[in-house]
Amino acid sequence: AGLSAPKRKSFVALSNQLTDLGSKWQQTLNNDATTIAITAEQTRSLPSGFVKALTHNPDGTYTVKVNESTVTPFLENERDAAARKTYYIAYSNRAIGNVAVLESAIGVRYQSARLLGYDSWAAYRLADRMAKTPERVLTFERSLDAKLMPQAKRDLAGLAQLKAKDTGDPNASIEPWDVS
Repeated sequence: AGLSAPKRKSFVALSNQLTDLGSKWQQTLNNDATTIAITAEQTRSLPSGFVKALTHNPDGTYTVKVNESTVTPFLENERDAAARKTYYIAYSNRAIGNVAVLESAIGVRYQSARLLGYDSWAAYRLADRMAKTPERVLTFERSLDAKLMPQAKRDLAGLAQLKAKDTGDPNASIEPWDVS
């Protein structure tokens, strides 16, 4: 409200642009058709209802849709590490067209923040919140890291030992696709 009419008009246009980019982001995700193929052997640890919903291909493989509705049941139940890795990478790389949308949104957010007199989008978003500044957030995060990282490393080591016992691989480590 404190902006001049031309600046207010620019801010409204930027806000509308951000809304449109957010809609495009979600639409791209919703329309993503990423899938992976797994073998019949790889379906054995998955819930039977989940497997029944998969497409059974003529070559004996199964097609798994890679999206929000399959990520949890797949990663939590699939015992085959290679299948989990394939799914995880496909899930992390779906809707690749959103990279350009994200780049545009970052630029529009920066322009909006500068128009309102802030150095960054983070400074704008934090100004009326408890943290107040990006620097305070970073200081807080660093203090959490210092306190929590030693225990997190011990937890990961313990999980790696469990994985080693479960897989018979004494050099087992916890990978991102193992976390679920």
